[in-house]
Amino acid sequence: MGFLSKLFGGSDNGKSAGAPTDTGTGIGMLRTTRSGGYDKRSVLAAMDALNAEILALSEAVSSKCSGSPYTLPEPADLELTKVSSGGFNEEDTNAYIGELRKKIAELRALL
Repeated sequence: MGFLSKLFGGSDNGKSAGAPTDTGTGIGMLRTTRSGGYDKRSVLAAMDALNAEILALSEAVSSKCSGSPYTLPEPADLELTKVSSGGFNEEDTNAYIGELRKKIAELRALL
């Protein structure tokens, strides 16, 4: 545990200060490429749309469990555009979007 963590009451949960943290997803970051890849703005917009859909589905599942009425959100419409240079790595992007879609499919199955 570092000094600031101690100072502000944080906990290291038994991990050393330099240990990598597991966020629960298979991908830690999106790499950029020098040539090709997906446009950064379109990727960020797509991830924002998918995360908004996950949030809406989570709220719908909570409403269903409590017996309240709920509505199903529309599926996110993704449009990823490619660039000639300086985009996000396609493999990383496809893997992360695949994980988000898997989470969406799990939540939709609960409804």
